[in-house]
Amino acid sequence: MSDVDMDGLVGTGIYNLQYDHELPEYHAPRVDRPWCNLIVIDNDKSRNRMTQIASLPYSFHRELYVRWKHDSVWSDWVKIATATKPAVYDLPLAAGYSGSGYRCEYYKTQDGIVHLNFCIQRMNAVPFEPFAVFATLPEGYRPKSRLPICAIGDGINSGNGVLGAEVYIYEDGTITVFHVNANVSWILGSASFPAA
Repeated sequence: MSDVDMDGLVGTGIYNLQYDHELPEYHAPRVDRPWCNLIVIDNDKSRNRMTQIASLPYSFHRELYVRWKHDSVWSDWVKIATATKPAVYDLPLAAGYSGSGYRCEYYKTQDGIVHLNFCIQRMNAVPFEPFAVFATLPEGYRPKSRLPICAIGDGINSGNGVLGAEVYIYEDGTITVFHVNANVSWILGSASFPAA
């Protein structure tokens, strides 16, 4: 079927839809996708309570959406998360810092939660300096506001070898050591937060 308003598809069935124009009045899940497979379910035979499930098989991400009709009013489309693994990226470290064989990484899940893991060393075992920026997250992977995280520092000649370190992730993506013992040359930690 071509150029059909999805609000008007109320008969239970499976439809293959094509859109010649990117127009919002078709009430499709995404106006930038010209193809859609649609499952329509009449929940109570009155056509006042319905479910529509849309599959966008030709889109780059192969997306699924669902929406509901209650008392003749359609809800907004809701994207259904799939079991797709997120892309994992190496954390871009500032000059003078290294992971020294440990994986420093970040990724974002489908629900917009960013996960960050790091184990950072100053080159040549030089201790960290307070307020030093050791990495930067790219746009789309940053917190809405400054985020403090607790990290562990590994000390040089500190006796017990494990010290606390305070790390901040800022809105511009910079990651800094805020408070740290003077003997710390390694910092390791992790954080999870909603992307801005």
